[in-house]
Amino acid sequence: MRYASTLAALALAVTVSACATAATQEEFTRADADAIRKSSVDLATAFNEKQLDTVLGFYAENSIFMPPNAPQLRGRDPLQSFYSELMTKAANLQLEPQEVAGHGPIAYEYGTYSIELGPTTGPGRGMIVNLSVDTSS
Repeated sequence: MRYASTLAALALAVTVSACATAATQEEFTRADADAIRKSSVDLATAFNEKQLDTVLGFYAENSIFMPPNAPQLRGRDPLQSFYSELMTKAANLQLEPQEVAGHGPIAYEYGTYSIELGPTTGPGRGMIVNLSVDTSS
């Protein structure tokens, strides 16, 4: 019995110690949500002004993009081709974030978009998942 209580006390001490020494994780704030919403506005503006390099700057080198009714695109090189072609035949991209939330370094944005493609306007829905990366080191 004494062995069991010692083992239980040790397990409790290790658990409490692990909780106390865990790295603190910054919480997702209203400012984070506002920054993500602003990025959506900036992305649409850059697209509508045909600023390809600015649009590509919103994506990480290892990003995965899933355009509607097309295979996924991995990385910036396929995105460059995709957006370059799309900019020649599309205009008036509008992104409307409906929900932005997150926890720690991960956030998501869900919303709708519309875009003019030739004689038609195409509405749709989308989701963006963001990962905050510490670039200070």
